[in-house]
Amino acid sequence: MKCKNCNREIDDKSKVCPFCGEESPSRDGDVRENREEALEDVDEDIEEDLSDEEDLEDDDDYYDDEEEIYKDINDLLEELGPPKENKTKKLIATGLLAILVTLVAFFGFKKYKDSQIEELSIDLNYYLNISAVGENGDGGLDIKYDKESFINDYEGKIYDKKSKEQVSTARLIDELEKNTSFGVSKEQGLANGELVNITISINYDKAKDFNIKFTNQTRDYKVEGLKEKEAPIPDEPPSDEDKKDNQDKEEDKKEEDKEEKDDKKENNQESDDKKDKFSKYIKDHIGGSELTSVTSHEFMGKAIRSNDEIYVYKINSKEKVGDMTKAFDYYIGLIDKGNGIELVRDGLTHRSLDDKTDTFYDISYEGFALVDDLLSYLNDGNLKVDGLTYYDNFKAKEEPAGYYFIDNYSLFLDNDKNVKLETGSTVYTGKWSKDNGTLTLDIKSFSKDPIKANIVGGELEFDADVFR
Repeated sequence: MKCKNCNREIDDKSKVCPFCGEESPSRDGDVRENREEALEDVDEDIEEDLSDEEDLEDDDDYYDDEEEIYKDINDLLEELGPPKENKTKKLIATGLLAILVTLVAFFGFKKYKDSQIEELSIDLNYYLNISAVGENGDGGLDIKYDKESFINDYEGKIYDKKSKEQVSTARLIDELEKNTSFGVSKEQGLANGELVNITISINYDKAKDFNIKFTNQTRDYKVEGLKEKEAPIPDEPPSDEDKKDNQDKEEDKKEEDKEEKDDKKENNQESDDKKDKFSKYIKDHIGGSELTSVTSHEFMGKAIRSNDEIYVYKINSKEKVGDMTKAFDYYIGLIDKGNGIELVRDGLTHRSLDDKTDTFYDISYEGFALVDDLLSYLNDGNLKVDGLTYYDNFKAKEEPAGYYFIDNYSLFLDNDKNVKLETGSTVYTGKWSKDNGTLTLDIKSFSKDPIKANIVGGELEFDADVFR
């Protein structure tokens, strides 16, 4: 054959021209053949790495890595150039390319494998603390999770499948405890040696997010550790000395009861005398005005402050508002000073509305709108209450009767559907009603339109601007 460079005749088996040193065509063929074999080996390595995991076909990160691999292959092939280049240089480049492809495939596959959260099986029976409580023949079981052991065993081993973040085992076992119920084949009347079956029921949907499977959720338990019942000790017959002591105690008790009864009778008589005295005082001194008149009064109870005993009365009055007559009540306190009676009072204004003429009337009283206002006025830190109904002891017959405090307003809904709304010294009155979960306040002197509120968990939810 001829050398393609100097065009001289050379041996067909020569790999280099003896005249000019140029590689013969057969050398180019060897390089091309070696190059193609190296690329085939690289492809086989890639296929073997990818065939280990079927899920790799759906993994977006993997496909990105494969595209990068083939891009690098093409870049290297361009650098290699046509087959006529030096054989050693081409072989080195091809080897480096094979190593690069293998490393990229290995680390891409490892990253994919590391991202997979394996299913974790947890034997819950292993983490149960079971103890028998009570007496033999009348015992029961106390079943709890062994939280400390659970945390020690699984800390750093549980992951969220979506975020791939570690899950706090302390929080996990707390949530499991809240969502677990234990069933026992016999819950009461247990005796030592009895065999019972325990079932663990879990309602915890998050377990699938953490790829957790709970196993072994039932077990048998042999009851032990119940205390033996103590036999009753028979009573010894009392001695003559004990009999005499018991008789003396009974006599003393009878004497104390008699004295207490006499004192109570005397106190009741004294109290009745004071009530008569206070009733006369109210009739003589608690009168009406141009717009009001007192119709009756009622003893409500007593407040005790230091050496004073304050009798609390409710005063029922009528108001003349235009052509209408309306009822209003308030409270006063009376103290017997021996040489006279002291009136405990304060000033309040009742705003009333003449519905016919749409005219407002501000009517003044010397008293308190609520018992609570009177007690607050009297309280010196040592106030005691006897028989009075107020905020602390009010019992509602139906929801939502009771006291409510909204911004600068005090709202009292009594059991007779009456309303008192108080701000400062001004009082508004009306009626309340309820329809399912909605409260309606009809307080025309405060708002011409009915005031609505939602009843939620024993509280009232008004519109934000109602009491502004």
